[in-house]
Amino acid sequence: MIGMSENGGSGAKVQRLIEEKLLKIASKSAGIASPEDHRFYDAHRNDDYYATVFDSLGFDMNLCGFSLSGKILDLGSGCGTFVKVCSARGLDATGVEPDNDVIEVARLKGVGNDIVKSVGEFLPFREGSFDIVASMSVLEHVQDPRQVVLESVRVLKSKGVLWLDAPDYSRCFHEGHYGLFWIPLMPKRIAKLYVRARGRIDAEYVDSIQYVTRREVMNALRGLGVRIIDVGKGKDRLR
Repeated sequence: MIGMSENGGSGAKVQRLIEEKLLKIASKSAGIASPEDHRFYDAHRNDDYYATVFDSLGFDMNLCGFSLSGKILDLGSGCGTFVKVCSARGLDATGVEPDNDVIEVARLKGVGNDIVKSVGEFLPFREGSFDIVASMSVLEHVQDPRQVVLESVRVLKSKGVLWLDAPDYSRCFHEGHYGLFWIPLMPKRIAKLYVRARGRIDAEYVDSIQYVTRREVMNALRGLGVRIIDVGKGKDRLR
């Protein structure tokens, strides 16, 4: 229902609630990102950013000989914005997300019922459930990246597509969460001292970042016998 949340609100009131909730969630990252960093808020206050992500996914899939259609799982769906965009474009979209706060935003956006509360290491779906699994900037936040890759492939249909987009920390000279220049695979003990020196309060957040690398992800995929198309080769992101 256009303009309505799952809680029955409408129009401008719902949008105000969404924006207030986004600001509260963003405030939790104070001390990580700089005060001038509004990327999270801007990405979810409307659908514009994730519409471009949808187009990028479609371009990559067409380039590789696949069509963007059918059932899609957004792995780490956050506020549900990409799920909403996919649904609006005709896909049967489902999200997986462990965080209650962002799931509440998804409810306000009208897609909360399409979000399953779970983690990527243990996807609550049968084998071969989806045509596409999309994962954007998620692998660096999970407990076990290899297990997430295994689970993602498990829930794909035999001719399904796993679309991964994540930083390659072996080549990355910019840490996106802190918004700082970064030495690839910087030892975390040194990284904590560095982010404190750069004025970031929450240096302990470093421990939650998984230093995923292209080599590790590719090795995990090769062990599953899947076809790998590396459209991000030579860049500081895995895709």
